[in-house]
Amino acid sequence: MRFNGKVVVGTGAAGGIGSAIASRFADEGAHVIVADVNAAGADSVAAALVAQGKSARAFASDIGSRAGCVALIDSVQGSEGRIDVLCNNAGINRRGALLTLTPEDWDVSFAVNLDAMFHLCQAALPALEELRKEFPA
Repeated sequence: MRFNGKVVVGTGAAGGIGSAIASRFADEGAHVIVADVNAAGADSVAAALVAQGKSARAFASDIGSRAGCVALIDSVQGSEGRIDVLCNNAGINRRGALLTLTPEDWDVSFAVNLDAMFHLCQAALPALEELRKEFPA
């Protein structure tokens, strides 16, 4: 149980690869924060993990903005008291011919797929730095 007692935040965890990642962390003993814009999906994944005797909690979160990223990290720290692992898995794919995609499609793709990783890491880093003090090199 490599992650026994650790709090793991997984974004995009309501389905697909994200739910598989959440399940694997839970298998390793982590308390998994199932974070996703799809609140019902996040609730379902977290409930399934809990039903298997694992530790999980759903967080509805829209990481398409800096404010959404900060709110997720602040909420997790407030409710769980710590963050040990941040797994930036969320991603979206707006498909279509170049002339049918809108500037908004472009903007939201970059906001979730690229900007969110920066904002989430920046928001979580102070908590992760505190952990590093516990385990000096």
